[in-house]
Amino acid sequence: MNRFFTVSFIGSALLALSLLACGSGNSDTADPTNQDPQTGIGSNSLPPNYLRVDHFKQCLGKTKPATPGGAVFLCLPEEKPGPCPQASWVELKKEFKDHHCKDD
Repeated sequence: MNRFFTVSFIGSALLALSLLACGSGNSDTADPTNQDPQTGIGSNSLPPNYLRVDHFKQCLGKTKPATPGGAVFLCLPEEKPGPCPQASWVELKKEFKDHHCKDD
């Protein structure tokens, strides 16, 4: 009976150590920020605020990709595009403070 207890105790200890090393499965306690260490994006992240602005697609421009097939990002043009409503433009200027489209 002593031998069984020793094996069970060692097995339980190894299980406990592996749970501590990997986290208990509850991401809130394992990482209080809930952020992916590679991307910095949290699982509780909200969509960008500009998506709540009416007609945002009519107001925003797009960056040129740095390489062919590269990423394209939305940006704020220096001047309000014609089809962009004034109220939307005012809101988007608050959201895109330092993200103006660059002329290349």
